Amino acid sequence: MNVSKYVAIFFFVFIQLISVGKVFANADEWMTTFRENIAQTWQQPEHYDLYIPAITWHARFAYDKEKTDRYNERPWGGGFGQSRWDEKGNWHGLYAKSAF
Repeated sequence: MNVSKYVAIFFFVFIQLISVGKVFANADEWMTTFRENIAQTWQQPEHYDLYIPAITWHARFAYDKEKTDRYNERPWGGGFGQSRWDEKGNWHGLYAKSAF
């Protein structure tokens, strides 16, 4: 290898390391926003939601008949949750569901 290839490899690795540093620097900000959204949804919900499954749709075009014949598209189950809308119009929800 000549010197120019070593220089190119060095800069490639260096740029990748700089990018990784920026990603991890933003990770704390992202995690803080995530925690704050969960806490606010838990402590100040605008709505309480009841989930009752009537029909569960599976993408039949994506699977063969043998596989889709095993699907339960009329499940028994339900769930409960609480939700809110933020100032940007984004929906935030915390919920638990179970189906049989």
